[in-house]
Formats: sequence, structure tokens, C-alpha cells
Amino acid sequence: MNIENLLFDSSRRTADFALIAIGDNPELFTHILDFALKDNGKHSMRAARVIQMSSKKYPELVQPHLKSIIQSMSGFKTDGVKRSFAKMIAEMTMDFDEEIFGILVETCFKWLNSPKEKIALKIYSQDILFRILFLYPDLKYELISTLEKQLLHSSVAIKNRSRKMIKKLEQFPTGIR
Repeated sequence: MNIENLLFDSSRRTADFALIAIGDNPELFTHILDFALKDNGKHSMRAARVIQMSSKKYPELVQPHLKSIIQSMSGFKTDGVKRSFAKMIAEMTMDFDEEIFGILVETCFKWLNSPKEKIALKIYSQDILFRILFLYPDLKYELISTLEKQLLHSSVAIKNRSRKMIKKLEQFPTGIR
């Protein structure tokens, strides 16, 4: 099946149709994922959105590919691809090895510190990092420091979210594993 024909527009209806097709043919999932990971424009964005939606309906299809997705994330150029995969990871169970957590932490901090990244991506990055704190509480102060920098030069939405996150972090215990 031609992925570009399957994802001919960016409507929710088209994404839902692709999700149904994945349910009928799990091999299609791999083709859509490969297409999304190519990160080559609007069709990759659409494919990444379908993968993100699949993570809720068919988590067993996504789980084996999370490591390769996370390893690819820092190289993505297309905003929609980054956003869809960050949203997916923010919403999924985090059961990774230390190396993958390291890559994920590095990528999220890179996105948070970049003035070029979109608001949604920064918010998903905050969510991912907050969840990682439950396993690696020593990241708390680095995250607070990064969020305080956001207060100086970001949009109103990011400033507001960063203030709320800082308050949550101040209540978060340190050194518990």
C-alpha cells in the first residue's frame, strides 16, 4: 500500500481510516512508522500522527519500536513529526534502559532550550522530563534551572506552564529511588 495515498490529507478522518487499516493489517504499522521516521515533510507528519494515535489503540505495536524512535528523535527536522512522537512518549509507559533515558533527557533539554521549537513540543518535553524525575530525581534542579531560563524569553504560554511546573518540582522530593 502506498503510504502517500493512504495519508492523502491531514484530516482526522484520514488518520482514523489509517488506524483502522493498521488494526486490520499490523504489517502496515511498520510501513507507516518507517515512513514517519524518514522525516520528509507533510506525509511524514501525517504518518507520525497515525503512529501517535496507534500508541493508544495498539500499544503492543508501538512498544517494540520505542527505542529506535527515541534514538531518531533528536535528528527530526519537521515540527509535526517531533510533536507527534514527543506526545506519544509523554503519554506512554516509560520502561527503558539507562542509555535510552539518557538520549530522551538530552533531546528534551535540547528542545526546551531551543528558541526555535514550538510551544507544544516544549510542553511535551516538560512532561517527559517530569515523568523521568520519578526514576532520576537528581534531574530536578537542572529542569528547574532550564524552566527558570524559559521565564526570561519565552511566550506567555511557556512562561505560564514553566511557572506551574516549577511549583510542582519544588514539591517533588529529591534523592528517592
